[in-house]
Amino acid sequence: LDSTNDSLLLDGFENIDDWTVFTEDLSSAPNTLTLDNTDSVVSTASGQLSITNQETEMALVIRKDFDAQDWSDYDFLTFYIKTEDVEHGDWIFYISDSVAGVQDSYQLILKRDTPTINVDTLENGWQEVRVDMTSYIRTSINQIALYTSTQLGWDNSKPFNLNIDN
Repeated sequence: LDSTNDSLLLDGFENIDDWTVFTEDLSSAPNTLTLDNTDSVVSTASGQLSITNQETEMALVIRKDFDAQDWSDYDFLTFYIKTEDVEHGDWIFYISDSVAGVQDSYQLILKRDTPTINVDTLENGWQEVRVDMTSYIRTSINQIALYTSTQLGWDNSKPFNLNIDN
């Protein structure tokens, strides 16, 4: 049997300049995305999202915008997430095509109040997330994002850390 495996590395998190973290509904909850040089999967660093505690109604979004790319040859998007915090809301991932939009691509990647589990060790650690993109138009992908909200169970009065890599 002959098969091909085409891949494209979108971000190895050697820097975080192209990522944006923001809250919607004009909330003022402080948040930061920093490089974490102490914990990563493949590269020397990962991106760590940190949220301070503050009570407001809001959604928290971490997003990467880029020039439109044709991803029609790619069926899956794979990345890794890690959190040791088990008090958090559902985390949702989506892609956006500059022509076709988000296309209802919202996918639950981490259920409320669950740890990230490394499948090799079955313990808390780096969890692989694999998103099937075959049902979406992906000829002009220009954005990927993750978000949670108070409506999805996020208690923003509690601090939270989430790492993303590769």
